[in-house]
Amino acid sequence: MSEEKPKYAIVSKTPNYTPPRDESAEFGEKPHHRDKTEGAVEGLVFTSPELVPGVTMNTGIALLTGKPGEFIEEHTHNSDEVVLFVSTRPDHSLGCKAEMYLDGKKHTFTHTTVVFVPKGTKHCPIHYKDWEQGTVNYLMHVLAQPDYD
Repeated sequence: MSEEKPKYAIVSKTPNYTPPRDESAEFGEKPHHRDKTEGAVEGLVFTSPELVPGVTMNTGIALLTGKPGEFIEEHTHNSDEVVLFVSTRPDHSLGCKAEMYLDGKKHTFTHTTVVFVPKGTKHCPIHYKDWEQGTVNYLMHVLAQPDYD
């Protein structure tokens, strides 16, 4: 019996954003991590077995201080991943439109958002549009394996 691939899940504070029902679960310096706009991404930090011996998950955080270009090329992983778009504003707005592709389909967010990406799911690139002057956001990931493949 083949294992059924779970649906990806999106949890977002974006007003009026409803993930498609058939695509979302119901619940309340790496090769493909290249910013094509110099100086927009700062503080890219990862955990990995090289940095944290015995770590069982891979995490990363990037501080976005200017409009990034196309960020993170399309790829897959051998484990589940959670991607977080985190606002620094009290109203949770990102001050831009963040576009992330999942299985080739574009999803647009304007507020703090959590995206669950099941293993083997094609995801990215990420594009940012309508970046407001002075916007500062975080882009984070948590991968359920120690190495970022």
